[in-house]
Amino acid sequence: MLNRRPHPSLAPFVSRVWTASPAGGSAEGGWERLLPGPEMHLALRLGGPPFRFSERSEDRAGETFGHAVAAGPRTRGYVKSLSRAGASVGALLKPGAGQLLFGVPNAALANRHVSLEFVWGRAATEHALEHLCGANSDEARLTTLETVLLARLPLAPVLHPVVAYGLRELPRRRRVADVVERTGYCHRRFIALFDRQVGLSPKQYARICRFRQASDLLDRDMASSALAALAGYSDQAHFQREFRAMAGITPGVYRKSVVKRPGHLAA
Repeated sequence: MLNRRPHPSLAPFVSRVWTASPAGGSAEGGWERLLPGPEMHLALRLGGPPFRFSERSEDRAGETFGHAVAAGPRTRGYVKSLSRAGASVGALLKPGAGQLLFGVPNAALANRHVSLEFVWGRAATEHALEHLCGANSDEARLTTLETVLLARLPLAPVLHPVVAYGLRELPRRRRVADVVERTGYCHRRFIALFDRQVGLSPKQYARICRFRQASDLLDRDMASSALAALAGYSDQAHFQREFRAMAGITPGVYRKSVVKRPGHLAA
């Protein structure tokens, strides 16, 4: 798998671009668990079976979404069916950038997967898949994807300054009320702007950031009570409840899980 930073012109909107080459074996390669996060995702599969996701780990039938999908910010985890046939390519969009590159409010895609045709239209989606299928290497696929995304930027509006400020300050455990006060906007207006461009309320975004910080700390050898305090939870019980509600597993199970890459666990 090749995973790197995007073209500099995409850096304000995209945190990573990635591609995975097909592996040997059967078309279906099991399942993996994905953890919640505030970013939006774009993924295109260039062969083999279509993407299939399930909201519940015990439901291995899932729902099929075609070969190109857009995914909104997530407040809870889900599982994905793996395919060993056909390469895949995609991008991890920064919070707030989904509306810029997809043209729909992030809130419309929160906790959802949709066919990319829903946001780009059939012609644009087929154009992207056709050009990606013609790329004959991992780097060529990433360059082609970047070209597709760059072509959409002239139509993109600018991220609202108060939303950009909230995205920067809330992960630092600033109180939402304090962040709102510093913007000079009323609470209601700030939440409406943030929700529209990020797809999450400020409180939900801060909650996911705290979850991310806690999951990173789980890699360290420290007591749960100390970890909970360091991550900003009121106590160990609060940390346990929040983690299970968002990840679908307990912190103990997470510690024993095989981490394939950030946010992805073997299911």
